[in-house]
Amino acid sequence: MNLKDGTLQATYRQEGRVTAPAVAGKQLFVGTDHGLKCVDITTRKVEWHFADAGAVNFPPVTAGGTVFISGSANKEVFALDATTGTIRWRYKPDDGHSARVRTPLTVVGDALVFGCERRLHCVDIGTGRTRWLASTGGTLWNVPCASDGVVYVNSKHIEGFSSATGERVWQHKHKGDLGSAPVVSGKRLFVVKERGPVAMDLTREDHVLWKRRGLWKKPGQENPGRERPAAASDVVLFPVDYLIFALDCRTGKEKWKLNLGRGVKRVFVVGERCYGIDYLGRVACAEVTSGRQLWRWYRDREDDKPACDYMYVPGEPALSDGALFIATNAWQHN
Repeated sequence: MNLKDGTLQATYRQEGRVTAPAVAGKQLFVGTDHGLKCVDITTRKVEWHFADAGAVNFPPVTAGGTVFISGSANKEVFALDATTGTIRWRYKPDDGHSARVRTPLTVVGDALVFGCERRLHCVDIGTGRTRWLASTGGTLWNVPCASDGVVYVNSKHIEGFSSATGERVWQHKHKGDLGSAPVVSGKRLFVVKERGPVAMDLTREDHVLWKRRGLWKKPGQENPGRERPAAASDVVLFPVDYLIFALDCRTGKEKWKLNLGRGVKRVFVVGERCYGIDYLGRVACAEVTSGRQLWRWYRDREDDKPACDYMYVPGEPALSDGALFIATNAWQHN
């Protein structure tokens, strides 16, 4: 999909479930129930298929001509040559017999970081050797977030670990539910919790800068998704039900809101534009500063009736050369 005007450029269909894609050059990588596939973006033909990983549940990530996945029911991490699909190394976390990789993989410099049960693993992307392990306050579920040499994770508490040593350098103790995966902008960290968005001070531990309540109006209604926010220069975007709220990073004051009409599953920022994806896989684009809508793309233009009841959008979309790559998985009542 063209980021500028929302024009649909190509589609690729895969039987069964897919992960969010990763893109490197003219190659698209997507996880499936039967391993990882590498697809040529131009021809849409499968270049290679790595089946030894079994089911791939989290999106692949790429760096330096290598693609990384967690497979075999999330019990192992594989590094594959992006051109041929051959194994460069494999890593099995030593966190007990029933241990699983619980978070998506994140590239931080020349290292790969991910959560396994109650420990954060940092692995050298070139060799697959462990650089450090860090114990967390609880089981890790959300994708790690890296900023200024610190990796932030949300478990029993929100914790920050040095990306070089694994030493814990910051912590915020939770009150209430865990909330979304964290996002960092400057010296502020943002999460969406059950009752609303929260901003935290990264220069002080356990210090809340602001919190917002009542963004969804129905009495007693809780934010059902607690999807990950997105940060721009001076605003942070929070998906709440069918709305995207833009709040001032410093004060939490509302600047604008955009109604997508359906439940928002993903929100992200590219330059001066923000993009929202709803649960039917439809996309809206707006200006970050004003919230003015620039375009919308609908999967089914004919009388806007979806071909299914629900389009699960797994993980973050991929961006490359002015194009947006989105994965959707259809779900329908029998």
